[in-house]
Amino acid sequence: MFIYLGTLLSVSTSSIVTATAMVALGRPHDVNFYVARIFHAFVRRFMHLRVEVEGEEHLQNRPAIIMCNHQSMVDLLVVGK
Repeated sequence: MFIYLGTLLSVSTSSIVTATAMVALGRPHDVNFYVARIFHAFVRRFMHLRVEVEGEEHLQNRPAIIMCNHQSMVDLLVVGK
């Protein structure tokens, strides 16, 4: 749990840099996407957690809405995937 929360803290802190870069590139709406992907990559590497999303091919049709009911802290991994 400490590794998970430490990863969450470090990625949320680094998201300030990501947000600044995305605004400078003219893509401010992509900040959440990149921060979620970075978080997923860090947790996958450091905690060896893998997430498999059934029907992921349907999410390639944009725009898409993803909703979670946040039953636990691990829901962030699904959104990040």
